[in-house]
Amino acid sequence: PVARIKCNGYVVSDTMGPLYEKYNYPVIYPARIRQAIEDNPDGEDLVLELNSGGGSVFSGFEIYSVLRNAGCNTVAEIQSIAGSAASTIACGCKTVMMSPVAQLMIHDPATSTQGNIREHKESLHVLNAIKESILNGYVARCGSKCSRERLHALMTKETWLPAQEAV
Repeated sequence: PVARIKCNGYVVSDTMGPLYEKYNYPVIYPARIRQAIEDNPDGEDLVLELNSGGGSVFSGFEIYSVLRNAGCNTVAEIQSIAGSAASTIACGCKTVMMSPVAQLMIHDPATSTQGNIREHKESLHVLNAIKESILNGYVARCGSKCSRERLHALMTKETWLPAQEAV
């Protein structure tokens, strides 16, 4: 038996998720995933139909952690794209499957900064720390199939991976 949840659109915070949904925008947010896990019938897999170009890295991290600790088997079924924060979400599932036409996209985190030299240096520090966290999730998913250094390089150049390469 399998339960399915559509995970389309932007990855957003719990604060923003219901607001976007009110206006019929497709979004993925931590509370929605927690609820799907809670509602999942005992003994059934929870399949996330993942179609997202990403969004909030921290909401993606939260969803990753929730999925890693779920009391059920979790499956990411990438149907079209799992990009950016959505790629991190996929890594949180126990199993990851991709359609032969799907893409996985990974890249360095981004932000915008205003201010003086100190503020820009702080933003650089934060971006590097976030990249290390993203890499932790990728390394945990890949095991010995791909080194941290290789994943780092793929993120740096922004890489789009079809299913065959993502494996």
